[in-house]
Amino acid sequence: MTDEHGRVHKQRYELDIVIADGRIMLVEMKGHSDMDDIERFLECVGQYLHLEQPSQTVEKILVTFDVSGPAQDRAEAEGITIIMPDE
Repeated sequence: MTDEHGRVHKQRYELDIVIADGRIMLVEMKGHSDMDDIERFLECVGQYLHLEQPSQTVEKILVTFDVSGPAQDRAEAEGITIIMPDE
């Protein structure tokens, strides 16, 4: 599907959504996360916001056991909260 700005959006995407106390949290759970995983998650978040809830504020959360350094930097720069077990 192409939007009014000429951006192409897949009609199918997958996100885990948690709604609690009026907060919308978009969650990605991975054993290991690399840059491709972060980019894919951000793409899905963008599609969700554009197609489903364009005016809603959402929290982006990554639950993982391990994340590569560059991927962690990118995630943090994009406002993704990273939840990892204590070492």
